[in-house]
Amino acid sequence: MTELKSQTDAMKNQRGFTLVELAIVLVIIGLLLGAVLKGQQMVENTRVIATAADFNNIRAATNNFRDRYQAWPGDFNNATTQLPTAQYPNITVQDGDGNGIIGLNHVSLGVALTDTPATDGENFGFWRHLRVAGLLNKPRQASNTQSLTAPGTGAGAAAENSPVYGELLPAGRFGGGFSVLYGLDLSGSRHTHWLRLAAGTGLLGTDATAPPSAALTSNEAYALDLKMDDGNPYTGRVQSGAANDTTCASTVYSSSTVTSAAYNHSDQISCWIISDLQM
Repeated sequence: MTELKSQTDAMKNQRGFTLVELAIVLVIIGLLLGAVLKGQQMVENTRVIATAADFNNIRAATNNFRDRYQAWPGDFNNATTQLPTAQYPNITVQDGDGNGIIGLNHVSLGVALTDTPATDGENFGFWRHLRVAGLLNKPRQASNTQSLTAPGTGAGAAAENSPVYGELLPAGRFGGGFSVLYGLDLSGSRHTHWLRLAAGTGLLGTDATAPPSAALTSNEAYALDLKMDDGNPYTGRVQSGAANDTTCASTVYSSSTVTSAAYNHSDQISCWIISDLQM
């Protein structure tokens, strides 16, 4: 009898959580999850704001260069004599042809770039001219010349034929990086210079036939487009480069769907974007 009473007393002492206690635990878990999700959203918002600032900083540097030298960086045909090249002996600057266009006149913005003076060398010279002019980032020191010398010369000659993001080409905050080119917008009605945020070897000199690949999810592309423009992938000063399929936008580009087009709002990396270079 005494043993049975002891077991009963032990069971009474081992009571479970009350409903109030369980509710408090669930509330705490919910608050923690909410804080984590809010933190992730803040990180994403910060990257969107910083990327929009990157676009604007490159535009501002380009405009300052044009005001100072009356030419487009990369296309400047007196770069070797007028830029302060002596201050940066690790960078071999080349003259552009001075025709008012950086690189080639591309029919499609989804083209690869090569780094030879006869073709797209100005597209890479664009970044060299800005850096030597002191308008965009400080050039790397002579001990780290990779991707900063001209093609075919200097210690970084081999690497310069395949420049990487974060070296000559500015890196993007979501991946990939920036390049510049001249061509038609998606409607085929406006020729202008564009900044392109993309990824993949389609941008690089060793892969001159492949187009660039996606660097952004459609959610990220939409957030950038909405921050800088109208949120439509096919209109305005910010447009989706992936206009030939429905992985980035809801419809393939056409004149009949352009105004109703929308981003897919997914977390799949499926987009690269372009934005006009001029302020």
